[in-house]
Amino acid sequence: NKVSDVYIKGLRFFGCTVRLRDASRTVVEQCDIRFPACTTMIGESMPKTERFMTPATGVDGSDNTLKGLYVAYASGDGITAAGFNNRVEDCVVHDVGWFGTIDHAGIAIRHDKRDPTQSTVRHCTVYNVGNIGIRYYGGPTVVEYCHVHHTGLACHDIAAIHTGSPATTGSVSRYNWVHDSKGLGMRGDDQTRGLIVHQNL
Repeated sequence: NKVSDVYIKGLRFFGCTVRLRDASRTVVEQCDIRFPACTTMIGESMPKTERFMTPATGVDGSDNTLKGLYVAYASGDGITAAGFNNRVEDCVVHDVGWFGTIDHAGIAIRHDKRDPTQSTVRHCTVYNVGNIGIRYYGGPTVVEYCHVHHTGLACHDIAAIHTGSPATTGSVSRYNWVHDSKGLGMRGDDQTRGLIVHQNL
């Protein structure tokens, strides 16, 4: 907890993963992460007195970068980034989200709506996901140049790239290639407004 200016590169993780909390100015780059987490319970859905954070690869904080990661075979999220001004770039995520719940996506970005900067998902490939391929929420986010396909394999009321709530006003989805979703391709749900969506296929 409370880490800053950490650089992790080129490690292989099997049956475990990396998650940095309350982090700033960290970089996790070119890591191979397989079977990072497998749990039979969705911790966030437990009774309040028994809840726990479902294990996932990612970072919580500000000004962090996850780049060139290969993440596969996770029961929950593939990659998560929470906070503000975080970047997920050049990552490959597949065969994750076995739960099939909206709470766990291939890549999940939660941008702190109190901060005006944008978080970014760029040049990522996401496929074979139980629910959503890329989910962004909480505040302004840019999703661009991503290839997202074969999503919704464990449910149907989803979109390959999904967001919701008025808090995502100002978010941009552009130049993405989306196909073979069991639900929708791209979606602004739950009173979403002020999205900029252009030049996606």
